[in-house]
Amino acid sequence: MKKKILFILLTAVWMICVGAMYLFLTSLFTWKSMSALLNSIPFLSGGILLLVFCLIFVYFCRKHKILFTISTVVVLIFSLIISVFYFPFLVPHRLSDFEKQIENQYFLSDASQSERLGTWKGETVVAHSMGTIEGNSMAPSVEAFLESYEKGYRAMEVDFVYTSDNFLVCRHLWENPDLQEGIDSSHVPTLEQFKKTKILGKYTPLTFSGLCDLLKEYPDVWIVTDTKDQSMEDVRKHFCSIVAQAQENDALDVLDRFVIQAYSTNMVDTIREIYPFKNFIYATYVYWNGNIVDFMKISRWSRNHNVDAISMWDIYYCPMIQYIADQFGLDIYVHTVNSIQKGKEYINMGAKGIYSDLVLPSDIK
Repeated sequence: MKKKILFILLTAVWMICVGAMYLFLTSLFTWKSMSALLNSIPFLSGGILLLVFCLIFVYFCRKHKILFTISTVVVLIFSLIISVFYFPFLVPHRLSDFEKQIENQYFLSDASQSERLGTWKGETVVAHSMGTIEGNSMAPSVEAFLESYEKGYRAMEVDFVYTSDNFLVCRHLWENPDLQEGIDSSHVPTLEQFKKTKILGKYTPLTFSGLCDLLKEYPDVWIVTDTKDQSMEDVRKHFCSIVAQAQENDALDVLDRFVIQAYSTNMVDTIREIYPFKNFIYATYVYWNGNIVDFMKISRWSRNHNVDAISMWDIYYCPMIQYIADQFGLDIYVHTVNSIQKGKEYINMGAKGIYSDLVLPSDIK
């Protein structure tokens, strides 16, 4: 009797070990990103336990002179099948704070019932930080806008920051002291100082008002925003300023060609309270680390809340990610891709587009 009970217990341990090892191996072969793989490392303990179990099982059988009968083999094979199919659903999942944020909305409605409301049809290549001018990236300016347009870009990512007197200007943070002489994070300029100080000594600085004027002149250009705001107070301040300054320049209509990069679900809701922007991209680079479960929840939330696209670092993009996005009818944008070969590879895998400093739209066609 004791032998039978011990055999049953060992069989149960066998099922748990095999199931855990199965989870680890499936993640190993189907998840491309290292971060996603690290999330599955705890299941590797199942493989170690499996090895220990086999040694114990062999010792147990030899000590008690138990032969591997057909019935024993059948029990082990059956338990193997059961563990592989059912163990993944029995593993408790501890929600991170980020997962809990999305979990509240996760099971709202069937994603297939939601229609796309965005007016942006998307572009194959988005000019990262307004593109590159004479080999210089991260240097948004009037000349950079015009050169990117001549190169064929019709969607440009633009970073917005505040001057010391609270005017929005186009610049990738203030940290780079080489971009404008005498201007850095310790010496934030006024609007007039910003306008008078050339970018890299020769390019015309671009204010938000100036960007509105360019968008009026070039009605086929779309702007992908990058505000880098994380607190809702900053988000509210930033987008109230965008709307107010657009209104001051009689340019509210150009906001219809703004594609808002949002970094959280709360940010989307906050922005929609300020102005009815129609086009959003869920930018995952702030919070998401490649976890597949998180991505599925982000995708469902995006579909149910009329966010039509998701952007991500290239290290996280893989066929599984694309498959999930396709199931929810979402577009994927990969950044920052400066290789034509990689750009074509991602587009062929199903990505809607890439952000790039160097790759031209004509390079991908």
